[in-house]
Amino acid sequence: MTGATGTVGTRLLPRLIDAGRSLRVLVRDPQDLGASRVDVQLVLGDLADANSLRHATRGVDTVVHLAATFRDQDRSGGSIEQINGLATARLLRAAEQAGAERFIYMSCLGADDLSGSRFVRSKAAAEKDVLESDLASTVISASSIHASDSIWERIVSGLSVLPVTTLPSGTLRARIQPVAAEDVAAAVFAEIARGAPDSTEHPRRVELAGDQATTQFSYLAGLAMRRHHRSVRLPLPLVEAKLRLLTPFIREGRLPAPEELEVLSVSLWSERGSSDLRDLDIEPTPVNPLTG
Repeated sequence: MTGATGTVGTRLLPRLIDAGRSLRVLVRDPQDLGASRVDVQLVLGDLADANSLRHATRGVDTVVHLAATFRDQDRSGGSIEQINGLATARLLRAAEQAGAERFIYMSCLGADDLSGSRFVRSKAAAEKDVLESDLASTVISASSIHASDSIWERIVSGLSVLPVTTLPSGTLRARIQPVAAEDVAAAVFAEIARGAPDSTEHPRRVELAGDQATTQFSYLAGLAMRRHHRSVRLPLPLVEAKLRLLTPFIREGRLPAPEELEVLSVSLWSERGSSDLRDLDIEPTPVNPLTG
């Protein structure tokens, strides 16, 4: 399993442990797992390290790949394309060579190799590799994942360092169906529990979306209102210029990177709505950005 310390992973891991699953987790720092670290096999490393991928997949029957990045990781030397795209291909090859049977991959709705967002293009490239793999594979694509520790909360926090939250104009056109992180974790758990897809449905795609249809702007403005901030729309170049001016005065990593702002103008939309959640016997949790 990768991404055990992320928004979905921290909610999925306890479910798997409680179910008595034998787990191997790829993690940079075991301390990030908290008390759960004593309940799993640990492989120290990251997605940029081919050796750690081989160790992580040795002897496993199912690989659950949740880890991803929305921004370049300068210190680890990994770009969005390397971490989300190339590392997924390497993890697939390692899983195949190790004799794994299944590969469950967390993607996003709207993954498109022609998107203006580097993140979305990288997820599309990874999806293609997963779906063309010889493994029994499932791609789970989610809309905006709603949680107190989500990427959207972090981006709004960075855009709210001044009394007014400035959002790119493209957020008004981008359609989303926010889905609760607990529901996403429950869906991944249910997909693991249902077993490998048979030949008639391989590869399998699951789309996770909530019942509330909205826009990126309305959702992010709701998150900002919890901070008692008013939101305004500005062209993306002006938002980026504001962040460049603030960079010398704000601690590193607090402000969103340009590649993160790109995602805010992408529609994360499923024509199926919440039907795939309900097919997994999960009743969608109402999402309200104003109340958390």
